[in-house]
Amino acid sequence: MRSLPTQPRHSVLAIALGSALMVLLSPVGLRAATITANGELAGQCSIGDAIRAANSNSTVGNCSYLGSPSSSDRVLLTYDPVLSQELVITSNLELSSSSATQTISGNGVTRILRIGDNASSPTVLISSLHLQSGNATGADGGNGAGAGAGLGGALFIYSGDVTIDGVEFTSNQARGGDGLPISASVNNGGGGGGGMGGGGGASGGW
Repeated sequence: MRSLPTQPRHSVLAIALGSALMVLLSPVGLRAATITANGELAGQCSIGDAIRAANSNSTVGNCSYLGSPSSSDRVLLTYDPVLSQELVITSNLELSSSSATQTISGNGVTRILRIGDNASSPTVLISSLHLQSGNATGADGGNGAGAGAGLGGALFIYSGDVTIDGVEFTSNQARGGDGLPISASVNNGGGGGGGMGGGGGASGGW
């Protein structure tokens, strides 16, 4: 009885190795990183570093980044940060909290969130947060020059697609800068900047 030819052992091994190599090199599904912002003490991940980690697709401070560069990431907030400067989001991101009670405060000195810049137009979801005491103030005017506008006390969308879900806005304001008054030494007074509302004026809302 004639036996069927068997496949050489080295060919089987080559096929097996080739299959394993294909598995290793084949693209896996894009994995989004969830970065938990849990505080600002030693060893904790602050919200500022968490957003910078998502923007740069890299570990920043105590905020580890384990996602894929092309993925849309999530920053999960578990504490109540009080800001001294605005948070700038330049990558696709979901910003949310572990409960709807988490508050981000601008402390009356800074805008809370800015979305996008000249080089980016991200898609952003902001949900289950309380944005409080944000403040955007335009620069004062000069000799014959108008003051700057104050735009978006809590949220300023420079460029991007932003969805807001279950977010409470409280005590935020945008205030235009003051105009320079006419005096004996200055012939031309500058106009006041708008706070989405007129000369040196203020407005509430975002």
